[in-house]
Amino acid sequence: MLINTHTYYSFRYGTLNTKDLLLELQKAGVKRFALTDINGTPASINFVRLAPKFDIEPVLGVDFRNGADQLFVAIAKGNEGFKEINDYLSSYLHSGERIPERAPSFKNVYVVYPFSKYSGWKLKKLEFVGIKPTDLPRLIYPPHQMDQEKMVVLQTATFRSKLDEEAGKRVVSKRDFNAHRLLRAVDNNTLLSMLPKSEEGSPNDFIYPLDELLSLYIDHPYMIENTERLLSSCSIHFDFAGENL
Repeated sequence: MLINTHTYYSFRYGTLNTKDLLLELQKAGVKRFALTDINGTPASINFVRLAPKFDIEPVLGVDFRNGADQLFVAIAKGNEGFKEINDYLSSYLHSGERIPERAPSFKNVYVVYPFSKYSGWKLKKLEFVGIKPTDLPRLIYPPHQMDQEKMVVLQTATFRSKLDEEAGKRVVSKRDFNAHRLLRAVDNNTLLSMLPKSEEGSPNDFIYPLDELLSLYIDHPYMIENTERLLSSCSIHFDFAGENL
């Protein structure tokens, strides 16, 4: 169900190492998810190697951003798609240019645009719109009524969470979020007290237990089905022959 997750290889943004992310999602009941670090893929090999130990099927992609501004998430259908993503990413990292808001015409890559960025343009065959839980109340209003087949669940998983029994709801781990804010201040070369909110991740971008996440979309089962179909159509394989896993 998760197509947008981060480790601390989302440099100066993420806080979890690869093993901790796998452990947290295993505890959450997740069996397959996409690792999509921000503008980078250095955790990919270790993620694919470790995932079977946690009974998780790995999927790979990249969360393309300018600073903290999310543009789109690219998810590889397979190894060819992963190469496409890396080639595209490298062209911008080497040039130093800002990444465009619209993805190129990938051949083997799914693209998910955040709902907040979608303005109604015609989506390509492999393009979707990601709906966060906070977006759900807005779907009933025009112009936000769109093709249901193009909508997927987009709960970003960057931080751990805990259940606040007094408030009766799940909240972000303060330790993780505070560490994240310190990293963002370093990245922006500013004091923590001067860090713009626009340069922070959302405190809602935490790991839900799978049953809790699904319950948020109970009135939108097609989003769950679309997301599961997308993830189940992806596979990645690296040859670790000779290694002791």
